[in-house]
Amino acid sequence: MFMNKSLLTTIALSVLIITISVIFLTREGELLHGEHTHSIDTSHADEVHVHGDFRLYIGDERIRFTDDKYQSSTAHAHHVSLHFHDGNDEVIHRHADGVTLAQFFDSIGLTLTDDCLTVDTGVNYCSNDTDTLMLIVNGERVTTVTEYMFAEEDRILVYYGDASNPKIKEYVDSVTDLACLYSGTCPERGTPPTEGCGLTCDVTDFEDEPAWWQTWK
Repeated sequence: MFMNKSLLTTIALSVLIITISVIFLTREGELLHGEHTHSIDTSHADEVHVHGDFRLYIGDERIRFTDDKYQSSTAHAHHVSLHFHDGNDEVIHRHADGVTLAQFFDSIGLTLTDDCLTVDTGVNYCSNDTDTLMLIVNGERVTTVTEYMFAEEDRILVYYGDASNPKIKEYVDSVTDLACLYSGTCPERGTPPTEGCGLTCDVTDFEDEPAWWQTWK
């Protein structure tokens, strides 16, 4: 029994559509997982995980944030998109675009403006004739403090005190470069640390993932 011409045409068109779809999806997969280089500082599928190294000095005193009250955890998140965690106050984690360092300070009980720093005891440190509030990122001063949103692996120093203090350079240089470990951009230094903030902070173990994921992630 022979099929009529209309049925044969329908079958042929269906096969053609399926073939084109398979080719397209295969090619799209190659582009997505084989050729696309992921930029960590850009949202992909609404996922952002950016890390910045950080230190704060008031005069010659380093202010620490290792206490639990400054750290986000499964039980308590100060900010859904900005946080310290696991007792580490050297690296800030950012999980959204459009959120600023000033918002991070606010989330842990401090206030940061272009001219003033208010700590969680209520004491104000404002720029005046003798002391200056300074935000120094990657060795360069940032004057629009409230607008600053840190990028991947920025090294951030917030300093309040004498602007001519010769130790400022020492403090700038003391800001760690640990962010790359969390980002997986310095694999020669080891596997990304396991992150236990209980939010959206799981870092892929690059050594256990297929090659295409290492490229895309």
